[in-house]
Amino acid sequence: MGDVFISHSVRDDAFATAVLARLETRLAEKRHTPLVDQNDIPPGAEWRPHLIDWLARCDAAVVLLNRKALQSTWVQREVNILMWRRALGARLLVIPVLLDGLSSSAVKDAGLEELRAIQFARTPRGQAPDAESIAELVLAEFADLPEVLCQDDPMSTWLKRLSIYLAEVRERPGALADAARALEIQGEHLARVMDQHGGCLFLAHQFLVASPERMEKAVDALAPRCPTRRSAG
Repeated sequence: MGDVFISHSVRDDAFATAVLARLETRLAEKRHTPLVDQNDIPPGAEWRPHLIDWLARCDAAVVLLNRKALQSTWVQREVNILMWRRALGARLLVIPVLLDGLSSSAVKDAGLEELRAIQFARTPRGQAPDAESIAELVLAEFADLPEVLCQDDPMSTWLKRLSIYLAEVRERPGALADAARALEIQGEHLARVMDQHGGCLFLAHQFLVASPERMEKAVDALAPRCPTRRSAG
């Protein structure tokens, strides 16, 4: 089945935490893989590279919108990447969930206007908020996920091409490590970049949210070691 990224800001929010927990359980029961920062990122690990990698490769996403999420810079960044992928043609299922009795106008006021083009999941009018019922509303949409997932949208294609290019640079000693450091990738993530299996695609994903300054430094680190391509004749 698919990898499902769950965007949230549930700390100190008992109801939102209950919704998140129920979603994780029900997704796993349907043989999906929920990607949740607080559970799937090891303690002490740098979390940003993990999230960027998940956002670039997930097959679906659920965005839990409580008042804290609307104020979260990272939730906004996650939504921007998800909606960017959709705008580029990705077959990406995104389900925004309204909690705390929020209205769609509150979502607009928080700067997440793009989400209003998608039908929100929310507690039916007149019913008391219930984590189980909200989870079931969300899970009902996952019947639409294709059995065989294929990401051939422009963003995925660009990332794959970039990873191929990075794989060619791998043979130049230190090139990938220098580029990764320029993107502020450290520790276990730096080791992952050097992994023969998926390391180059992981590094390509990090370019998605790099600042212009970091991206320029990364390109400068790669350029001197780039293979020279010569046209025939």
